[in-house]
Amino acid sequence: MRLRLAFILLAIAVMPRAGMAQVFSDVPLCITILNSADIEMTGSLQTDQHTDENNKISYHDFVFRLQPGEKREACSTGPFFPGQQLRLVAKTSFPVYSCKIDMNRMVTIESHVESDGTRVFSADCPSERDQLQAK
Repeated sequence: MRLRLAFILLAIAVMPRAGMAQVFSDVPLCITILNSADIEMTGSLQTDQHTDENNKISYHDFVFRLQPGEKREACSTGPFFPGQQLRLVAKTSFPVYSCKIDMNRMVTIESHVESDGTRVFSADCPSERDQLQAK
Protein backbone atom coordinates (compact mmCIF):
# COMPACT_ATOMS: atom_id res chain seq x y z
CA MET A 1 0.00 0.00 0.00
CA ARG A 2 2.81 2.44 0.86
CA LEU A 3 4.56 1.58 -2.38
CA ARG A 4 1.38 2.35 -4.32
CA LEU A 5 0.95 5.68 -2.55
CA ALA A 6 4.61 6.58 -3.18
CA PHE A 7 4.21 5.70 -6.86
CA ILE A 8 1.08 7.85 -7.20
CA LEU A 9 2.77 10.81 -5.52
CA LEU A 10 5.84 10.40 -7.73
CA ALA A 11 3.66 10.24 -10.84
CA ILE A 12 1.91 13.45 -9.85
CA ALA A 13 5.24 15.18 -9.17
CA VAL A 14 6.81 14.29 -12.53
CA MET A 15 3.84 15.38 -14.62
CA PRO A 16 4.21 19.17 -14.53
CA ARG A 17 1.36 21.14 -16.06
CA ALA A 18 -0.59 17.96 -16.83
CA GLY A 19 -4.21 18.90 -17.34
CA MET A 20 -3.44 22.61 -17.82
CA ALA A 21 -5.07 24.10 -20.87
CA GLN A 22 -2.69 25.12 -23.62
CA VAL A 23 -3.83 28.28 -25.40
CA PHE A 24 -3.40 28.20 -29.18
CA SER A 25 -4.80 30.40 -31.95
CA ASP A 26 -6.20 29.21 -35.29
CA VAL A 27 -4.59 32.20 -37.00
CA PRO A 28 -1.12 33.60 -36.32
CA LEU A 29 -1.03 36.52 -33.89
CA CYS A 30 1.79 38.98 -34.53
CA ILE A 31 3.90 41.44 -32.61
CA THR A 32 6.34 44.08 -33.84
CA ILE A 33 9.53 44.64 -31.83
CA LEU A 34 11.24 48.05 -32.13
CA ASN A 35 14.75 48.65 -30.81
CA SER A 36 14.86 52.30 -29.69
CA ALA A 37 18.06 51.67 -27.68
CA ASP A 38 21.32 53.13 -28.96
CA ILE A 39 22.97 49.70 -29.04
CA GLU A 40 22.32 46.45 -30.89
CA MET A 41 19.83 44.23 -29.06
CA THR A 42 19.36 40.53 -29.39
CA GLY A 43 16.69 38.52 -27.72
CA SER A 44 13.89 36.08 -28.16
CA LEU A 45 10.15 35.66 -28.01
CA GLN A 46 9.16 32.51 -26.15
CA THR A 47 5.89 30.64 -26.07
CA ASP A 48 4.46 28.93 -23.02
CA GLN A 49 5.50 25.33 -22.44
CA HIS A 50 3.65 22.60 -24.29
CA THR A 51 3.74 18.84 -24.51
CA ASP A 52 4.89 17.59 -27.92
CA GLU A 53 3.92 14.38 -29.72
CA ASN A 54 6.67 12.49 -27.83
CA ASN A 55 5.18 13.66 -24.51
CA LYS A 56 8.16 15.97 -23.88
CA ILE A 57 7.67 19.43 -22.45
CA SER A 58 9.16 22.15 -24.66
CA TYR A 59 8.54 25.67 -25.95
CA HIS A 60 9.12 27.66 -29.13
CA ASP A 61 11.84 30.33 -29.19
CA PHE A 62 11.99 33.00 -31.93
CA VAL A 63 15.45 34.64 -31.82
CA PHE A 64 15.98 38.19 -33.11
CA ARG A 65 18.86 40.67 -33.57
CA LEU A 66 17.97 44.35 -33.98
CA GLN A 67 20.22 47.30 -34.79
CA PRO A 68 19.33 50.68 -33.21
CA GLY A 69 16.07 51.91 -34.77
CA GLU A 70 15.34 48.58 -36.46
CA LYS A 71 12.03 46.76 -36.05
CA ARG A 72 10.93 43.22 -36.81
CA GLU A 73 7.60 41.40 -36.85
CA ALA A 74 7.12 37.93 -35.39
CA CYS A 75 3.98 35.80 -35.49
CA SER A 76 2.89 32.77 -33.48
CA THR A 77 -0.07 30.47 -33.06
CA GLY A 78 1.04 29.61 -29.51
CA PRO A 79 0.90 28.08 -27.08
CA PHE A 80 0.45 31.41 -25.34
CA PHE A 81 0.72 32.37 -21.70
CA PRO A 82 -2.65 33.40 -20.20
CA GLY A 83 -4.08 36.44 -21.97
CA GLN A 84 -2.51 35.42 -25.32
CA GLN A 85 0.95 36.62 -24.26
CA LEU A 86 4.51 35.64 -25.17
CA ARG A 87 7.65 36.20 -23.10
CA LEU A 88 10.09 38.79 -24.43
CA VAL A 89 13.73 38.29 -23.39
CA ALA A 90 16.10 41.13 -24.35
CA LYS A 91 19.83 40.43 -24.30
CA THR A 92 23.17 42.09 -24.87
CA SER A 93 25.81 39.48 -24.02
CA PHE A 94 23.40 38.02 -21.43
CA PRO A 95 19.68 38.43 -20.63
CA VAL A 96 19.05 41.97 -19.34
CA TYR A 97 15.26 42.26 -19.43
CA SER A 98 12.29 39.91 -19.54
CA CYS A 99 8.52 40.43 -19.52
CA LYS A 100 5.29 39.02 -20.92
CA ILE A 101 3.78 40.92 -23.81
CA ASP A 102 0.37 41.04 -25.45
CA MET A 103 0.06 40.07 -29.09
CA ASN A 104 -1.12 42.21 -32.04
CA ARG A 105 0.81 45.32 -30.97
CA MET A 106 4.23 46.98 -31.13
CA VAL A 107 6.62 46.66 -28.19
CA THR A 108 9.55 49.04 -27.84
CA ILE A 109 12.85 48.05 -26.21
CA GLU A 110 14.52 51.06 -24.61
CA SER A 111 17.83 51.76 -22.90
CA HIS A 112 19.49 54.68 -21.18
CA VAL A 113 22.61 55.22 -19.09
CA GLU A 114 22.20 56.50 -15.53
CA SER A 115 24.59 59.11 -14.08
CA ASP A 116 26.51 56.34 -12.25
CA GLY A 117 27.19 54.51 -15.53
CA THR A 118 24.49 51.87 -15.05
CA ARG A 119 22.67 51.03 -18.27
CA VAL A 120 18.94 50.50 -17.68
CA PHE A 121 16.88 48.39 -20.11
CA SER A 122 13.10 48.31 -20.32
CA ALA A 123 10.25 47.52 -22.66
CA ASP A 124 6.70 48.81 -22.73
CA CYS A 125 5.16 45.65 -21.34
CA PRO A 126 1.83 46.68 -19.80
CA SER A 127 1.59 43.56 -17.64
CA GLU A 128 5.06 43.86 -16.08
CA ARG A 129 6.67 47.23 -15.38
CA ASP A 130 9.82 46.00 -13.58
CA GLN A 131 13.22 47.05 -14.90
CA LEU A 132 16.36 44.97 -14.67
CA GLN A 133 19.62 46.89 -14.50
CA ALA A 134 22.95 45.87 -16.00
CA LYS A 135 26.35 47.60 -15.92
